[in-house]
Amino acid sequence: MNIKIVSVREADGGGAVLLGVEICAGEGKSERRELMLTAAQYRERRPHRGDEMSPEEFDELEVLSETAQAVRHGAGILSYGANSRSTLRRKLISKGFSREASDAAVEMLDGAGLIDEKNAARREAERCAAQCRGRKYINARLFSLGYRGEALSEAEEYLDGVDFAELCGRIIERRYGGSLPAEPSERDRAVAALMRRGFSSADIRAAIRKNNG
Repeated sequence: MNIKIVSVREADGGGAVLLGVEICAGEGKSERRELMLTAAQYRERRPHRGDEMSPEEFDELEVLSETAQAVRHGAGILSYGANSRSTLRRKLISKGFSREASDAAVEMLDGAGLIDEKNAARREAERCAAQCRGRKYINARLFSLGYRGEALSEAEEYLDGVDFAELCGRIIERRYGGSLPAEPSERDRAVAALMRRGFSSADIRAAIRKNNG
């Protein structure tokens, strides 16, 4: 078997390199493959047109190519909005990339400064608070999006300054005219709805006191 690089060209505005590889298995049988490398991967290995390689070297390039494609796809995902490392990894795997390629791509994108979990977690917390969500809902939301450690701490610092009783009061004003229904079963349903939005019993009691002046 003879494996040879027959073309090398830039892609993605110089951010990647495409290698055309011809695989000759003998008896006139040949196959053409195209592999992608990130610019950093290319600089490290420096493959050139005309280079021949062993099957093992080709396998290594295939692994690098999958990672490079995962990086490209991950960058595209991030262009639409912030993602935590774990969420981005999950999305890449769902698109058919291997766990190893997905992990490597996330590390490369993080190293390039494209993943800022602390800032993203804070922005998500701000967005939820603007929708008048309670702290329990926001914490659960952040956890479900894959934020952990310092990212959660950053969001918690912001949430410490939020008046959740005030937010709860806005919902009571908007939905119930400023006070909860007097009829017990209706009141219970209203309280349950507020708790589903993430407000605690203390938030609800404080909101009622504020609304009643």
